Amino acid sequence: MTTQDVITPPRPVTSHATATRSEAPPRSVIRAMAISMVATLMVMLDTTVVNVSLSATTARFGSMGSVQWVLTSYLLALCATMTASAWVIDRLGPRLTFIASMTMFLIGSVMCALSDSVWQLVTGRTISGAGAGILVPTASVLLIRGIPREQLGRVQALNGSVQLIAPLIGPTVGGYLTDLFSWHWLFLVNVIPGIAAATIAWTLVDFDEPERGLLRRIDILGLAAMALFLGSLEY
Repeated sequence: MTTQDVITPPRPVTSHATATRSEAPPRSVIRAMAISMVATLMVMLDTTVVNVSLSATTARFGSMGSVQWVLTSYLLALCATMTASAWVIDRLGPRLTFIASMTMFLIGSVMCALSDSVWQLVTGRTISGAGAGILVPTASVLLIRGIPREQLGRVQALNGSVQLIAPLIGPTVGGYLTDLFSWHWLFLVNVIPGIAAATIAWTLVDFDEPERGLLRRIDILGLAAMALFLGSLEY
């Protein structure tokens, strides 16, 4: 035994799994933040961005009473589907749920932009709201699972600031889009960011834990009753 062996303490044994958990891969953090913040910003903006275009849509489609349903239908659908998001995530996994809900949100947005009547616009907004109700909780799940615990507090605070700021700047953004382009761009502006977020989730998110066996147990009556109750409460 040499003097160096006595003086130098033994190195602690660190498993590969512990090292992986303690080290934060910068790319995975950026991916999770980008996906969650883009989805949250889009959904929250859509709650208020249409408000300032009511005069333009009223001139295009008719009475204010029917156009008001463009706002109401989005909130009703969002509220009715949000509480079912955990059920969907458990069965499809967060990645597929995110992509499916984002696709629904974008389909509704494109339908709104291509509408020829107020009720087509309301239908598109309802589809968008149904997708948005699942999209926001799923984005939060991707954020929590994709970011190391030691960085999660700061990232959640940043993501929460987006949820607070987006509804406030929505009327301003909607006013500029309506004045500079047309009310159609209130909905078309969602397409490119939505496709980008869905693509990132599909290609770069490497965690997905679906439990397909749970699909055989669907409480249709319970889900319908919950959606009806929450929709009625929101109305």
